[in-house]
Amino acid sequence: MKRLIYLLSIFIAFGCGTNETLPSELKPTVFESSEGKQTSTYFETIAYYHYLDSVTSKLELHEIGASDSPEPLHLMVWSADGKTTLDDVKNRGDKPLIFINNGIHPGEPDGIDASQLLLKRLILDTAFARENENVILAIVPIYNVGGAINRNSTTRVNQNGPESYGFRGNAHNYDLNRDFIKMDSKNAWSFLTVFAKLKPNLFIDTHVSNGADYPYNITLLSNHKNKFRSGLESFLQDQFKPTLYASMADKGEKMVPYINVHKGDPRNGLFEFVDHPRYSNGIAALHHCPAYTIETHMLKSHKVRTDATYKLLETFVITTNTLRKSLLEEIKNEENWYKTQENIPISFFISDEADSLFFEGYTYESKFNPEFDNEWMEYNHAKPYAEYIPYYNSYEPGNEVKAPKSYVVQGGYHQVIDRLRVNGIKGDFIERDTVITAEISHVASYETYTSPFEGHYFHYATSTESKTTNIQLRKGDFWINTDGNNLRFLVEVLEAEAPDSYFNWGFFDVILQKKEGFSEYVWQKEAAQMLKNDAELKAEFDAKKAEDIDFATDFQAQLTWLYELSDHYEAAYKRLPIFKVY
Repeated sequence: MKRLIYLLSIFIAFGCGTNETLPSELKPTVFESSEGKQTSTYFETIAYYHYLDSVTSKLELHEIGASDSPEPLHLMVWSADGKTTLDDVKNRGDKPLIFINNGIHPGEPDGIDASQLLLKRLILDTAFARENENVILAIVPIYNVGGAINRNSTTRVNQNGPESYGFRGNAHNYDLNRDFIKMDSKNAWSFLTVFAKLKPNLFIDTHVSNGADYPYNITLLSNHKNKFRSGLESFLQDQFKPTLYASMADKGEKMVPYINVHKGDPRNGLFEFVDHPRYSNGIAALHHCPAYTIETHMLKSHKVRTDATYKLLETFVITTNTLRKSLLEEIKNEENWYKTQENIPISFFISDEADSLFFEGYTYESKFNPEFDNEWMEYNHAKPYAEYIPYYNSYEPGNEVKAPKSYVVQGGYHQVIDRLRVNGIKGDFIERDTVITAEISHVASYETYTSPFEGHYFHYATSTESKTTNIQLRKGDFWINTDGNNLRFLVEVLEAEAPDSYFNWGFFDVILQKKEGFSEYVWQKEAAQMLKNDAELKAEFDAKKAEDIDFATDFQAQLTWLYELSDHYEAAYKRLPIFKVY
């Protein structure tokens, strides 16, 4: 009998810890109180999250770091078992983590309101919470804090509500959905620190589209189907996505892929979006995390859009819970795939071959505009259509690189090393000077845009030339051994030819300027001696003069040509401060 009483006391103390007394209803959100006409401000949103946190132990609101505003970045964790610390989430075992990001563009606030509704259901609908207890949620209430505080009612000219909303640029006027690789904002540093720590298994970013007109309330942008290289690709294409689309249709929300159109008319074909790592979808993929961007239709009302977003978030929870074992297994397979590959693609090009997609749209036609005395294009709602259209959703690998066993980043490039470490890349600082055999690369050619893009003069069309030689490493250089977990990230930021490489974003621009030179009156004597002492060089010099008239008549060009072939020419010019060990 005493033993029975003891066991009963243990059950009461521990087994019933999650059986909380919850309120029968919760305070309405701003969205609900306004009947869908308003979205909550930053301060109202955070206050509501604090309120939800106060009513249940299954939610916990964390401050996860600084933003470019004085206010911090927050993360709300929901777990059915009440284990809601960040360490709990990191060590969650076989429960998949869904990471939802809201308000990266605060003028697109549907997810801000829909996420509050989702959390309310998880608190009040105990059956729903219990059915999905094997999923953990981490939700950023508003990512672009400064943009959310900077409210207005005019900047979203194409959008139907709410009455007021935030601004696209953050407190430093960055578009944060172009900042995930370059990390100019404090927002990105805080976000990626926790993202790399928690290692989500599914990422969702909530947006409102600003493109074509069509009947659908909601569209979905995903990693292009060739982004993942193992069985994860087929799992997402053949199981996960079809389940999402079918479930949304059952809820009365037909859904199509994100409307990325050619010349404004969907009948010309939809194009799968290229999710470079600067974008949220792209950075998630570098961490082996499948990613989806929800894009509601800007011409629908805020209420309609938010309701659709809520339904899709709910669907993601249910689908992830149902397919969790396959999702986790295929993500692990994706990591293992990189451990076996000799060559890794660093760019992709869209295929000319198109799939066929059933699409409901409005006829896109020309109409005369007397005010401007010209023709304009208009979607005619009186002429709907439903037909199959081309869908260009296949990408072929472009440049590939041989996967090294290790990368070494010169220690002086702390901006690069710090960014790698924030993204969970582990390495060691070399403790003493040493000489190794490694591959070095020089920038052979590149182009640069003449206008700034998000604070940088971006490079593109970059090519390199490489050779293997002995390299003097210094104490403080950063040595990284590659494996399946980090290789995908490393090749796309450290290989200069990758579209969103650290080189293309300008972190190595100092190597593009010579630091030393020559005085003509001094160097001409040694240059002449070089030609006298090296018959092969003299023959090459004479041949160049014979075939290049400009060179033959340009004494300065001749001296420069010889200088660049001499021992005086600086080895660091255009040499990337990254070495590869095979």
